[in-house]
Amino acid sequence: MKLDAFPRHIILNSSPLLQRPPPQTGLMTLKKLERLIRAGHGMGHLRAYKPWLVVTKRVTSSISVNGHSSSPEWGRQHHYRSGDEEDTIQILKWLGATDVRDQYPAWPWEHDHPIVGLPGAPKVLRVPGLLSIAKSAGIRHGVYVGTKIPYVATLDLLSTWKLGGTYRVAAHECKPEKIRRDPSPVLRAKERLQLLKRYCEAADIARFAGSTEDISEILLANLRDLDPKLSEKERTSIQDSAAYDLVVTHLARHAYEQSPSNVLAMLSDHHGICHDTLSVAFRLAIWNQDLDHDISTPLEFSLPLRRGGVALRSAMRKTWVGF
Repeated sequence: MKLDAFPRHIILNSSPLLQRPPPQTGLMTLKKLERLIRAGHGMGHLRAYKPWLVVTKRVTSSISVNGHSSSPEWGRQHHYRSGDEEDTIQILKWLGATDVRDQYPAWPWEHDHPIVGLPGAPKVLRVPGLLSIAKSAGIRHGVYVGTKIPYVATLDLLSTWKLGGTYRVAAHECKPEKIRRDPSPVLRAKERLQLLKRYCEAADIARFAGSTEDISEILLANLRDLDPKLSEKERTSIQDSAAYDLVVTHLARHAYEQSPSNVLAMLSDHHGICHDTLSVAFRLAIWNQDLDHDISTPLEFSLPLRRGGVALRSAMRKTWVGF
């Protein structure tokens, strides 16, 4: 079997892996690569997606943050390999991403486009492999250490966005400024970024290279605090409730002149609704920006709301997503 046909052969001709996939540390072999692919790593959407690279106890770093966090809205965990990745996931959620897939593979071989499998997306849409892209660019692709097996490069994050009846994806490279601006053209990390840039161009994927270094720590802290951590069903249930409608209607009228805390207390007393229920609805409304509030300022709900959140999110979406 030729290496350039390897993953397609496995995906089309092999049954799903029933046993636990092998660890991703240590020497890579064709058998290990086959088992990882058959286990679904690097494929799927939402709950079905499995990152190509996962963070385990064996994955450690003295220079970056490795970890994972739960994502109830998408029914899985995120695996991040830097603080930038973790913060960018949070930002993309707030900006309205339909999905964010971490450690997404830019397969060395020709493969399905990342939108294949979404409702209404083309059933057949192929992307050139990174091996052929590297060859055309005159850039070394790279292999797994101690082998001749082409290395599976990954995009840090791949976000999915629903636009009307169609979907688009955007790639996000969360690399420090010092790597992106290093003047050395042979720096391996910079070569990898160039390859992934060409990959995104070939696949017509919007690409954004940057970090959260310039994002206000207040905004990031507020996003972490406000993140609903709810499943899609739970969130929809709250948004469709009478309590949510009551909160949005009354606070939009009164909470820019007086404190949200006072308005919520009044609503609880007047309508006999549990204060905690109203508070959950209120915080979700701020996250959704159904109540326009500038969350780049400290969250002090004993003070009136301050408009500007809707404009902030719109501006950030243009910068971080482009559509």
